[in-house]
Amino acid sequence: MSKLPAALLVFLLALTVACPPRLDRTDDDDDSASDDDDSASDDDDDTTDDDDTTDDDDVAPPGDPGVLDAAAAVTGDWSCIDPTGSPGAQPGAFDGVVLDFSEEDPVAGAQVEIWPNNTPDGAQAFETDATGAFSGPEGSIRSCLRFGARVWTEFEPPETYPTWHADLVVTEPPPYDVVLESVAYSTYQLLPLTVGVEPMAGRALLIGRFVDCAGDPIANAEGMVGSVDLNTGAVEVGEGSIRYFSDGDPDGDQLWMSDDGLMMALNVVANDGPDLMLWGVPQDDSHCLEDGSGNPVVASSNPDQCLLAVRSVEPLVDAAGIIPFRVGGLPPGCI
Repeated sequence: MSKLPAALLVFLLALTVACPPRLDRTDDDDDSASDDDDSASDDDDDTTDDDDTTDDDDVAPPGDPGVLDAAAAVTGDWSCIDPTGSPGAQPGAFDGVVLDFSEEDPVAGAQVEIWPNNTPDGAQAFETDATGAFSGPEGSIRSCLRFGARVWTEFEPPETYPTWHADLVVTEPPPYDVVLESVAYSTYQLLPLTVGVEPMAGRALLIGRFVDCAGDPIANAEGMVGSVDLNTGAVEVGEGSIRYFSDGDPDGDQLWMSDDGLMMALNVVANDGPDLMLWGVPQDDSHCLEDGSGNPVVASSNPDQCLLAVRSVEPLVDAAGIIPFRVGGLPPGCI
């Protein structure tokens, strides 16, 4: 086979560098929620990100992760949707470990804060050892009461992206087991390639994990960031690009939650105190959240889907937040 002339190879390489692929950004004028002529409550499937990667108007985009279009019912055990009983609150010590979010490898030398009140107020500071482990004294946390955490490293260059947790719950007899996850900086830096969205400075990354009564992941649900008024059922879509995972890895081609039960909202405006919402086709109408009149909160763009879960969050800027969603709210040992 004949070889291309060296001059031609140099020209082709220069052309490639000069014309990089266009990335999805949530600050695009056409994507701004404030520029949408439709009322927010009537357009609850526009997550303000433009996923059309082609400039040819005659070619349909391959799919939009921000559109509520999953047709299959959500999976999982929903038998605890109406929990009864009162949670206990036994104080105790704990044994903790920090693992990489994607690879599940221990993270040594990580700085850890435990937030007993689910907020940074009263934070307790720790550092992981060579095996990623750390421990807290008696009374650090209480069973069945939600608490939070923050994890980061001080290495240069940074090894991990600042990661915070909310709504953590332990149920085992003390000492409790606490497993925290840390998003690797390499995972964060590759998001433009893996999901087609370039993270913006001063914004937040939210990761939602949806599990059923047994703690197993729920598939086929879809995410949204914005706000919902559960008295009226009105939904307002906020800024942010919705994406999903496959086998625990970010996947820009996944259009709804896969069997890993994970979703992410990128470039969220942190100071808005947004709601992170999960929608889907319910197994039964009784699984839908209701408005003040007792009617299911239904997606106007897809009446087969209803609001299955919502969590109000206060994101940290330039950090990743991991938010758990559990059917029934608390683990079985707490209800």
